[in-house]
Amino acid sequence: MVVDDEEKANILNTFFSTVFTVENEMLGEIPRNNENPILRVTNLTQEEVRNRLNKIKIDKSPGPDGIHPRVLRELSNVIDKPLFLIFSDSIATGSVPQDWRIANVVPIFKKGSKSEPGNYRPSNKQISFTGCISQQYFYIAFAVAEYFLLAAMAYDRYVAICKPLHYPFIMNSKTCLLLSQGCWLTGFVSSSFPVSLSSRLNFCKSHVINHFFCDLTALLKLSCGKNANIEVLILVESLVLGFMPFMFTLASYVIIVRMIGSIRVKDGRIKAFSTCSSHLTVVILFYGTMIGIYMRPPSMYSPAHDKLFALLYTAVIPMINPMIYTLRNGEVKNIIKKGLHLS
Repeated sequence: MVVDDEEKANILNTFFSTVFTVENEMLGEIPRNNENPILRVTNLTQEEVRNRLNKIKIDKSPGPDGIHPRVLRELSNVIDKPLFLIFSDSIATGSVPQDWRIANVVPIFKKGSKSEPGNYRPSNKQISFTGCISQQYFYIAFAVAEYFLLAAMAYDRYVAICKPLHYPFIMNSKTCLLLSQGCWLTGFVSSSFPVSLSSRLNFCKSHVINHFFCDLTALLKLSCGKNANIEVLILVESLVLGFMPFMFTLASYVIIVRMIGSIRVKDGRIKAFSTCSSHLTVVILFYGTMIGIYMRPPSMYSPAHDKLFALLYTAVIPMINPMIYTLRNGEVKNIIKKGLHLS
């Protein structure tokens, strides 16, 4: 068994190189014009190189060299001459620098035994700057919408338990529609502000994000310069859009628990608690993981733990939410019982 990382990389590199198509063997010898064997480019000038640099899209991700497109465009007046000399020499000799042939290739496991190189495929784990910002926008929007949806559902449970006779009039279809629209609108509007500021960050350090998605905290660690504005905005939005819905949800359940405790009949207490048990479970799971990330002392911060908790509230909890809510449904329970009985 191979345990050394460099030896693993060499084994995978050897295997990947064997499965690539060798074009020369398929196409045969390509006839060449002996009178003009070298490519001639007559319109290549230093000014043309500078113009090309100024047209680089700064919202793209950097290449294997780690140089961000913004840096290339901002320094176009400085690097245009060296690049012009490199291009001219490449055209004259018919070759390109070896560094231009480097790519970031990551092995992705498919299936089967993990000790077999054939069970891996090469992949490029790069994301464009636009894709990163878009991913960040929808992540923040869905997270904020989740905060307010949980608060709205807590209010629904409060009305159902504390004011059962008024429930059909208070939580009518119009009220539910307005609450739902308000939650989603708040999420998509509020996420535009931090994303707008993060899109203006300058990245002069490493461009490798130590996360499985474009988390705002991970991007701030890579940025250079003053980030006071976006840090203050994150603090304000966390208090308004995160802490306030949490306190509203907590206050609702304090009142609900007091109301359930005042019920003298045991069956009545069990029935009242069962109406909010699913929602309470989701609230504990969601806010528990969030508190585990953001309510720790700085000495306990770890990228590995952050990614683990982030995986829980971005993938695991949303995946099990339907199961938590549907297990209270009588029809679903009957179907499950029938399926277990048949098996």
